[in-house]
Amino acid sequence: MSELRKDPLTGRGVIIAPERAHRPKQFDPTSTAESAQPCPFCPGNEQLTPPESWADRPENSPPDRPGWSIRVVPNKYPAVTADDGAADGQSADRSAGAGVHEVIIENAAHVANLAALDE
Repeated sequence: MSELRKDPLTGRGVIIAPERAHRPKQFDPTSTAESAQPCPFCPGNEQLTPPESWADRPENSPPDRPGWSIRVVPNKYPAVTADDGAADGQSADRSAGAGVHEVIIENAAHVANLAALDE
């Protein structure tokens, strides 16, 4: 279960989510181009993500298929979840973390520099 905590040095809130340690390693220094996995955020790989929560796509375009310009999907390894309940022993500096953690894929060409894209 995740927790919201107050950093005693800065006073800012931080999320502590031990479950996220189970997500796959993204950058393996021993990987090669031949062993690279397909990018789940590229068009045509929609089946590699959870079903989309929302997408900007042409009318009558089916969900979870290519054709989108922006796509939102639930995070497979969320820092918070909607079903996280209240934690015992809450204080002003610590409370249960609850919410929704989604991934916003801002562009079908997501590897491009956002500043270089047209409107």
